[in-house]
Amino acid sequence: MSTPVDTRLRKCVVIQSLRGGAYLTQDVQDGKTFTVQLTGKDRMNYIQILPGDELYAKYSSHYNGGCYLFISESRFKGNDGLYDEKVALDQAIAQQQNK
Repeated sequence: MSTPVDTRLRKCVVIQSLRGGAYLTQDVQDGKTFTVQLTGKDRMNYIQILPGDELYAKYSSHYNGGCYLFISESRFKGNDGLYDEKVALDQAIAQQQNK
């Protein structure tokens, strides 16, 4: 039996750039590391991501057999549910850092 995947939005810091538009990242909240994949549209637009950059990622079972995908700022603007999730995540991280 496989373990369930956490599908919530994550804020990550890029540790290392991998091949093919993939990045090794570390979650800001719990410190777990995982790979984040750029979508085809972001790769076409030559999005530059460097080690140390902060980004948002969300698990998708529809892309590449299931992986975490990079969420660009333009996708937050068009999706109110995703934007609300981003605001809640930023507030939770701010509260965690204030403690």
